[in-house]
Amino acid sequence: MNIYSSLSQPDRIAPLFNFDGDEEALAHLQPQPEPEVEVVAKPPRGEDESGEEEEIPEPEPVDDDEDEENKNKKKVKEPPVAPVLIGRPEPSDRDTMIELRTKALIPTSSTILAVSCFKSKQVLIMLVDIKTRSKSIRSKIVNQHSPTFLYQIDEDHLLVGTLNGKFEIWNIDSDQEEPTIKQVFDAHPGSNAGVSQILKLVDPSPMIIGDKGADGFQYLVSSAADKPEILIWKL
Repeated sequence: MNIYSSLSQPDRIAPLFNFDGDEEALAHLQPQPEPEVEVVAKPPRGEDESGEEEEIPEPEPVDDDEDEENKNKKKVKEPPVAPVLIGRPEPSDRDTMIELRTKALIPTSSTILAVSCFKSKQVLIMLVDIKTRSKSIRSKIVNQHSPTFLYQIDEDHLLVGTLNGKFEIWNIDSDQEEPTIKQVFDAHPGSNAGVSQILKLVDPSPMIIGDKGADGFQYLVSSAADKPEILIWKL
């Protein structure tokens, strides 16, 4: 969904798979490895079971030019493939992810991500450590409707745009045990495709916001994929 490089070595990316699937909790659902098949020893080369010598076909001649060309070819590195966990939440192209600002004390090699799961109607807040290639779910937000867009208002509040055009504002203060919902309102009434974009206006002109005094307020614009409108919000 998004790509983050390591902090000290931007040319290296640590593979982190199955963000929303717990490998240990889902271990009992995974297919078991097939039993090993016993290999029967073959008779010595050149002899069949009756002891008579077999005719060994001569190897086909190899074109020297073709062999040299194969040697000069560089091996292409294959990208790592994520293991498929049975029982994990089903992914969707409506899933999204953002990096969160936080007041919590975390290692310099770590970051906190908010990852939405459209089909499971939830947002996971995760701590990811690039150095140790580890991840842990810090908290889980259960949304009233499928999340379609994430926007962080400040260090304590996350705004989640949902499929039916509503805004859900959640308190994600790191000092409390679990996130709590603070407010829900109908941002784009009648939308079936959901909130498609939320952006912050930086130093907006009075011609846009209709007010000269913008100190102490945030101004956001939002849109829904199936609505011919752009709304301006004052926080």
